[in-house]
Amino acid sequence: MQSLAARPVEDGHCRVCLQPDPVEADIDPAAIEETRTALRHQLEDAQRIQQADEEHLQTAQERSQQLSFAISSLRRELDARTRDAVAPRFDAIAEAGSRVAAL
Repeated sequence: MQSLAARPVEDGHCRVCLQPDPVEADIDPAAIEETRTALRHQLEDAQRIQQADEEHLQTAQERSQQLSFAISSLRRELDARTRDAVAPRFDAIAEAGSRVAAL
């Protein structure tokens, strides 16, 4: 994270590691192409993995939405059944209380 602009470096050396820059005679075109090919394959693999992960994520999000809807539906049904079962009992208790108070 520090700037290397002011770092004293000999001509023909790497500003980061201070090693001599490679000369044309040291560069092997076959090795460079092999490295490029390997990196290209790694990139393609990473892109396939990313695509698969995105598909899994989308599937999981869709399933989550379906389950959220199912939960909401079940809660509404539970509330309706509870209301239908409990309300008559409260009405009966209120009527009994009114009859006792009237006596």
